[in-house]
Formats: sequence, structure tokens, C-alpha cells
Amino acid sequence: MEFGVTTVRPAEEVGPLHERMRSSGVEGILVTRSDGRFLGLLLGE
Repeated sequence: MEFGVTTVRPAEEVGPLHERMRSSGVEGILVTRSDGRFLGLLLGE
């Protein structure tokens, strides 16, 4: 089994998301709609 790309929705709170990204060592995360349409890339600090 392979895991897919981690994504978040536009309504995600940026502050807590940045903290989760920082603690996980993630530099960027894809932002998508519920239908899977790509909206953008959120980069960490």
C-alpha cells in the first residue's frame, strides 16, 4: 500500500497548520478543494 500526497482544505487555520508542518519537518503542503481540485501550495516559514 502506498500513501497519497497530504493535502489540506482552504478553511484550515494557518497558525496551527504551520505549527504542525514545522513539527513534522514539512516545508510545503498542497491546498485542494473537496473535489480534489488543486488551489495552491502553502509554504512554511
